[in-house]
Amino acid sequence: MNVRALAIWDFDGTLGQRSGETGWSRPGAWWDSVRPLLARAHAAVGYPAPRAEELAAAAQRLYVDPAVGWRLFDDVVPVLTRLRDRGWTHAVLSNHVPELKAIVSALGLGDLISAVVCSAETGYEKPHPQAFAALLDEVEADRLAMVGDNVVADVLGAEAPGIPGVLVRRPDRRAERFAPDLYGVEELLGEPVPA
Repeated sequence: MNVRALAIWDFDGTLGQRSGETGWSRPGAWWDSVRPLLARAHAAVGYPAPRAEELAAAAQRLYVDPAVGWRLFDDVVPVLTRLRDRGWTHAVLSNHVPELKAIVSALGLGDLISAVVCSAETGYEKPHPQAFAALLDEVEADRLAMVGDNVVADVLGAEAPGIPGVLVRRPDRRAERFAPDLYGVEELLGEPVPA
């Protein structure tokens, strides 16, 4: 896909969050590698092995269910809608679980997000350059910007291969561009390059 301007968004902590609060290509395989770690953690705090495994499986089910705990920040839909209407295309690039596309869609972002790339599918976590390359293999743009809440993974990671980064929600002096919320990001991104 070739677009005029691409806004690349981190997901967890940037677009969405859970209330109160290295991957494989198939969700089952990814969770097969993570579930034993969760079970060992439960066993380490005193749960018997069968109960620890049940708790690990329950954690997986609850984590990927968008109806249980996931919510979008209030500024997400209005800002992404206005940016889209001004010519920006949106993609998500996140260090996340293989079910991220389904979570993004279930939260109502399916019409706003053109591509979702996550570390559990590519095997590369931001700030690794291959994480960004995986998305840019899918989408080519005349103008790029990466927006995220993690200065190392999202901002410095994007800037290493030349993608301007914007830190949002969590200030850090290492970020040249910061916005306290997505309304501030909207102002920083401005208009995309002319068609």
